[in-house]
Amino acid sequence: MKLTPKSYKLSKIKKYLKDKDILLIYLANDIQTKQFLKIKQKNKTKKLITYNPNKSLLRKYLQSTTIFNTIPLATGSYLFVTFTNKTKLNKPFTKFFELNKTSNFLALKITNKVYTKPQLRHVPTLDYKNNVKLFHNCLNNTLKSFTLKLK
Repeated sequence: MKLTPKSYKLSKIKKYLKDKDILLIYLANDIQTKQFLKIKQKNKTKKLITYNPNKSLLRKYLQSTTIFNTIPLATGSYLFVTFTNKTKLNKPFTKFFELNKTSNFLALKITNKVYTKPQLRHVPTLDYKNNVKLFHNCLNNTLKSFTLKLK
């Protein structure tokens, strides 16, 4: 494989989407280099790594993946944000929704599962056991309410 800047950037996008366990995806509207550097510096102090992939290469790569259906392909730049060390997401997800004023939160990728912003608003944590208990309680309550109305 011949190493060109285009193939290097494409391989870096693939690496971020496949290898990173926790990946936050943001849409940055008309972000300029100075603004991106400021965001990158602020995130560095918070122990976060920020990467701005090439728009056209990212779109081309996303069309061949399952992530394509969950993330809207809007105009603007995308930002990938990852953690520098292995951390558990114990914080509420609403803290991650706003990186800064110019970027919008799109999705969270955790171990090959993509969660969009509307999904994360209704789920307090990503702990499987807690979510199943929550879902089970919700089903019990709705079934009880339907049986009470039928009597």
